[in-house]
Amino acid sequence: MQKIGLLLILVGVATIVGYQIYAFVEWVAPLLPWPLRVAIAAPGVGGILILASLIRERIKGSKEEREKFKGVDR
Repeated sequence: MQKIGLLLILVGVATIVGYQIYAFVEWVAPLLPWPLRVAIAAPGVGGILILASLIRERIKGSKEEREKFKGVDR
């Protein structure tokens, strides 16, 4: 249940933030040349990739840790 709740929160926040970024770019885009638009988007895409890799690494580490202590009684 906690994972589903966290997923719903993340999807909601990502949707709101994504829409705000989209609205800002649509408002400013006609005034900017395309290389500058790409330069504005690049840090956001990079941040998302880093966040995804950290989440993936954490999940993988958690699974390895569970396997390590599988035979240990609580």
